[in-house]
Amino acid sequence: MTGKGRKDTQLPLPADVGEVIAVRLRPGTGPDRAVFVRLHAPYRGLTVSALTNAVAVVSQRAGLGVLHAHRLRHSAATAMLAGGASLAEIGQVLAHQNPVTTSIYARVDIEALRSLARDGGSVMDLDAMLGDYLQVRRELGVKLTREEKLLRQFLAWLAERDMTAITADAALA
Repeated sequence: MTGKGRKDTQLPLPADVGEVIAVRLRPGTGPDRAVFVRLHAPYRGLTVSALTNAVAVVSQRAGLGVLHAHRLRHSAATAMLAGGASLAEIGQVLAHQNPVTTSIYARVDIEALRSLARDGGSVMDLDAMLGDYLQVRRELGVKLTREEKLLRQFLAWLAERDMTAITADAALA
């Protein structure tokens, strides 16, 4: 398929979907080899804008508001992350050239933190959190020399004041 940025992307296709598409693309089944075609004559392939408008109309009718391709990509990536997919896997499905682009999906789920705080105000070890954060960013190829230095200075400042941990309530205040 041709995706965002006119990049050709290969994605897995379930066998049953592939069979339906293969039948649709057989000679004599339509005037062109388009997978998405108009509902009414002339039955020719939909343009990108026609498909975008169709998704927007259907999503609005379903009470989801107007959805476009970017929102669908973001929703799919968020669902994959929640389902346990790695950022590398998400980046591959979204055809990101740079792993840093995928890192936007690694941000903290504030609502999950709020529920954690309501369920007992669990204590988060700042040093461990910093280590995890830096590890994820390094795996994504991000160099954090200056940021790491500042974060470590901040942790030292907290340690001088015997503040080596913070509750989720305080972090969200």
